[in-house]
Amino acid sequence: MHEQSQAFDVLTNSDNYKINLLLYELKPFTGLLRLLDCPSSNTSKTENKDLDYIVADNSIHSILNILIDGGDSTISTSQHPFFQSLSECGGIKKIFELFQKNLNSYTKDYSALIIGFVYRAQEITDQLMKKEIISYLKNLLNDTDDWKKKISLNALKYLSQNAGLFIV
Repeated sequence: MHEQSQAFDVLTNSDNYKINLLLYELKPFTGLLRLLDCPSSNTSKTENKDLDYIVADNSIHSILNILIDGGDSTISTSQHPFFQSLSECGGIKKIFELFQKNLNSYTKDYSALIIGFVYRAQEITDQLMKKEIISYLKNLLNDTDDWKKKISLNALKYLSQNAGLFIV
């Protein structure tokens, strides 16, 4: 599983946004989400756990990269064009569950960012999700990584485009 998740991570981390738009046409979310459920095989328990984290990190990073480029392809005040696709395969729920597992800071950060991006210009109706994600994104504004600060601010701006955002 590590090789597959790493391949997606390399492909989606390109400076060419068109690659991610082409990948989206292949409906990658179901496969990337399945990688979150697949324990690594043929390794010891310690190595297995480490590989599971790497696979989760690669998968969640790939999803975020696809969402960022997909979102950039449409007007920023409209709903995210890939929301329906991610929602239909149970991706939003699975990503929030991953966020709540708190595997590591990388996976937690990227899970929160994904939810912030995919709910662009629409309300998060799950009150627990809304509260936890918005709170976490606000905390990321104080991160030492400038990129995380910037992207967290973007996610919060996207979420703020709906009237029900701060009613918790």
